[in-house]
Amino acid sequence: MADVWQTIERELTDGRPAARQRRRLVIASVIAIPIVIGALLSSVLYATRVTPPVPGPLPTPNATDTFVRNGPVLLLEPATSAPFSMIAGQEIEVALQTGVGQRVSVLEPSVPNRSPIHSVI
Repeated sequence: MADVWQTIERELTDGRPAARQRRRLVIASVIAIPIVIGALLSSVLYATRVTPPVPGPLPTPNATDTFVRNGPVLLLEPATSAPFSMIAGQEIEVALQTGVGQRVSVLEPSVPNRSPIHSVI
């Protein structure tokens, strides 16, 4: 089988060893030239790409806690986690507004959970 390939090789190259080297050089250049062109083109396109502008800061919501007195009861609707103070013995009602997927529960076991939105503490 090796003799067949050598015979075909000799017929194609007319028995000249330089033709074999030329053929290898042509095959190598056919493979290497597109790779080099692609690498150069990628480098140029990357260097000249358009970068998107940096977005500005997001607006911060202006949240405030709501305090309303209903006789002896202080109604509180917290919108922040800021502490608040009250008079000793004051009865308070806290209205908790839940967001999507949130649930409100009372940590004190003696206080019943009336609803997920309004709880009395």
